[in-house]
Amino acid sequence: MLAKLFSRRPSHATVVAYLALFVALGGTTYAAATIGASDIKDNAVHTNHIKNGEVKNADLGSNSVGNGKLAPGSVTADKVKDETLSGGDIKNFSLGAADVAPNAIVGGHVIDDSLKGADVDESSLDLTPEALHLVVESDRFSDCTAFPGLFCFAGNPLSGVGTSWGNYGNGYAGAGYWKGRDGVVHLQGSIKATADNGDALNSIFYLPVGYRPVATHLFATRDNSEGDLEGAVEVKSTGEVRDGSSGKSVYISLDGIDFRP
Repeated sequence: MLAKLFSRRPSHATVVAYLALFVALGGTTYAAATIGASDIKDNAVHTNHIKNGEVKNADLGSNSVGNGKLAPGSVTADKVKDETLSGGDIKNFSLGAADVAPNAIVGGHVIDDSLKGADVDESSLDLTPEALHLVVESDRFSDCTAFPGLFCFAGNPLSGVGTSWGNYGNGYAGAGYWKGRDGVVHLQGSIKATADNGDALNSIFYLPVGYRPVATHLFATRDNSEGDLEGAVEVKSTGEVRDGSSGKSVYISLDGIDFRP
């Protein structure tokens, strides 16, 4: 009886049922482990096949996302890495005033000679000329190198007796200096020596730092009130404004002396 029971073959239906059970239990695991990119037809996977949020940066190829794949306004400042954009990434004429931070553009960002009158708001310009710095007369300071803008004096600082330079007066402009908006330094005025200046007082006054030339300049000027002879004035890199005439000047005009520091 037992021999007959074990020698009996399973029916076709039983075999099919066992196969179905095997596939149901292990077939999906086999498929997940064996299906690769080469098994999938091109363009077979669509958006509805991918779970939301499952595509990461590592899944995207370089330069695979272009303008056509981005929704308008979807890329905002917080999505762009700092200092990654260059001029070539920005469309010409796409930036407006609202896109530029206040005071973000300085002189070094502007191409020389590229701005025209229409580009400049006149109300924003400070066109006030620099004030005139008058040279001051003194009879108490013998070392005028230490006091820029002061007429030089040679003598006794206690008594005030000595030789010095000063303004000519008589309605003529006093000695002074100023710097124009173009950076050019201008001198003006008519001056005179109050006594025999000699070699010791060829120095007239000293210009302060910022108004001094990088090298000595020699200027022809009116010299000596008697006869209106032509004299010379030197302006040195030390700031010294000096009587460069060969004789002893009584009168010198500083008008028309201009130079770049």
